[in-house]
Amino acid sequence: MSAFPPLETVGEIERLFEAGIPKDGPDRDQRLGWASQLAQLMVRVGELGQSYATDLVMAAQYESLWWNIYGFGTTELAIAGPTDFAKAWSGFTQRHETISSTPGSGAS
Repeated sequence: MSAFPPLETVGEIERLFEAGIPKDGPDRDQRLGWASQLAQLMVRVGELGQSYATDLVMAAQYESLWWNIYGFGTTELAIAGPTDFAKAWSGFTQRHETISSTPGSGAS
């Protein structure tokens, strides 16, 4: 089993996401801001996932959320509009709230 998360710093993740954002796009700055928000959320999700190392179900849920954010950042961020990003961001944060409030998680 590989170490989770494979990317651990905001900088590593931001560089990955920035690579997929068109350099000459009129809304590049906005997308770079989104990339930064996603990277920060991914680092937090990774930290939480590691903190539940003894609770394999919780750790798996956080790892799944991490990969969902990664997938959005690497495939959809370059083409997402403000509404798409807002919807995805809301979904990611709701998923985190659901995981962290799961009975027995130790974080309610």
